[in-house]
Amino acid sequence: MVLSLPVIVLLSMGGTDLGRAFYFQLPVSTAASAGARTGVVNNINDIGLAVRTQSGAMPNNAATWGSTYTSDCSNSTIASQTCGDTNGCIPTASFWTTPPSGQPNPTACFAIRSCTIDTTTASTHAHTGLYAASGACAATSAWQIRPLAQASTSSPPCLAALQITVVYKFSPVTPLIANFFAGTGNTLFITQTATVVEQY
Repeated sequence: MVLSLPVIVLLSMGGTDLGRAFYFQLPVSTAASAGARTGVVNNINDIGLAVRTQSGAMPNNAATWGSTYTSDCSNSTIASQTCGDTNGCIPTASFWTTPPSGQPNPTACFAIRSCTIDTTTASTHAHTGLYAASGACAATSAWQIRPLAQASTSSPPCLAALQITVVYKFSPVTPLIANFFAGTGNTLFITQTATVVEQY
């Protein structure tokens, strides 16, 4: 018992950590999908609000979402808006280490950008959505940019799509599991991206 108990406890805690990681995988995926569905219907829908309020696992507050909590994603025609994280919520982004004044480091982040699909002008292929079907975009914008209204009538003719990325910063409590993510500071960044063609 003396020899086996530490191993049993370590494996049990490791299993619990993996279960917790899976628990957050579902709301992260749901939040990305909700933001994409909201954003592609109308260019004045509040994407940030849809993402942050989708799941109670990631509370809608500044302590959880950091600077993206105050991001204004309600109208694509307002140039001063800063919708989501400017760096795409990557693990090395300063977002994770620069919380709002008086707040702890955030645990969740979202970022948005737009992309063009079907840029071909061939009459047999234009606006078929083939790029969207394969999950790829011909070109992507910088982060914080959502599709403009009537992008499909711009030159060159193309469809526009909205990409929503949601990231949750998961910190394992078991050293055995945490060591697998030593390259990111013993932290697992659970990431989901949803891409949807604009409908307005």
